[in-house]
Amino acid sequence: MCSDSSGSWARHVKQGRQCLVKGGADSAECDSLAMGNTMVLRRKFSPAECLADIERTKASVLVVVPVMLQCMLKLPAKECKHDTSSLRLIAASGSAIGAPLVKKVLKEFGPVLFNLYGSTEVSWVSIATPAELQDHPDTAGRAPAGTQLEVLDEDGHQVDGASSATECCSRATPASARTRRSSAG
Repeated sequence: MCSDSSGSWARHVKQGRQCLVKGGADSAECDSLAMGNTMVLRRKFSPAECLADIERTKASVLVVVPVMLQCMLKLPAKECKHDTSSLRLIAASGSAIGAPLVKKVLKEFGPVLFNLYGSTEVSWVSIATPAELQDHPDTAGRAPAGTQLEVLDEDGHQVDGASSATECCSRATPASARTRRSSAG
């Protein structure tokens, strides 16, 4: 199983837990199944049903794409009155999660949000823990153990800051990948 360098991801996805998998989560599905966890899957996402499922199943892990979190937080107050205190981890991946949404999720659900950035070819490139997101809501986190990252400028030279970066290269056993920022942004 992939985990961040502190092992906090692995600490929350444990055997015997209820896992709600709502979107783009192949690695989470494999990890959960390998540990014999119960997974709750729905054919179609409904923010209200998702919150009700968390309460009903006492799910400890919720795997979503950021837009699903936005939808849950936009529900009218009467549809949000579900006990989500069983959640120990919300894994968000599949698209960028902005700092305003990170702050809202941390406020509503507590320090359980993990921001996962990756690709099909490499799996997770970086993982931001709840503590890192509280300090820097716009962070993508750090590379998991066993992953090498390089941030490159247009000429292919390694840079320290992402503001001038156009390419992110990662290598994780057994695959490697390159992701190039589009000229639009």
